[in-house]
Order: sequence, then C-alpha cells, then structure tokens
Amino acid sequence: MKAVPPQTPPTATISRRQALHKGLQWAGMAMTLPAWAAFDQQTSDESLVSFEDMPRSRPNRLDWEMLDQWVTPQDQVFNVQHYGMPEVDPNTFSLTIDGMV
Repeated sequence: MKAVPPQTPPTATISRRQALHKGLQWAGMAMTLPAWAAFDQQTSDESLVSFEDMPRSRPNRLDWEMLDQWVTPQDQVFNVQHYGMPEVDPNTFSLTIDGMV
C-alpha cells in the first residue's frame, strides 16, 4: 500500500495584487453610497406612480379572425397604454420618418 503524504490545510493568505484589487472594488462601491442615499428621500409634494393598475381595455379590440385584408383598419389598430389615450389634433399633427428607412 502506498503512503499518502499529509495534506496541509489551505492558508488564508492573499497576494498584494489581490488585496489591491479587492480594496479598489470596495472603494468604488463606497463612492456610490451617496448616490444611493439620494433615492431614499421623498419630499412631501411627491407621490409614487403605481404601475399595478391595469390599463383600460379598448372597446374596439381587433378581432383577428374577422380580418380579410392585409391592412389593419384604422379604427382597430392595436393599442396598449398605461396613461390613457393622448389628445392629438389631426390638423396640426405631423410625423417625421428619418434615418435609414
């Protein structure tokens, strides 16, 4: 039977490079603490916006089975919004398409 040399327990020493690396990581995280603290403060005139409310369902939902053409009818365009329908004046509205289209 072959003799097994005794195992030495692992030491907890780290190199100078590892110590500098970890120290810089902690210093970088500590520098961001003042920025994190700014998010905790809420003034009395502020209120949180709740995103738990479900958007209203539109009465003119698109019935996919009833489509008989490739162009979606204007009154049945799919629309999901959290803050309601915007008020748009069709006489002054303009749409600019720019870029590589």
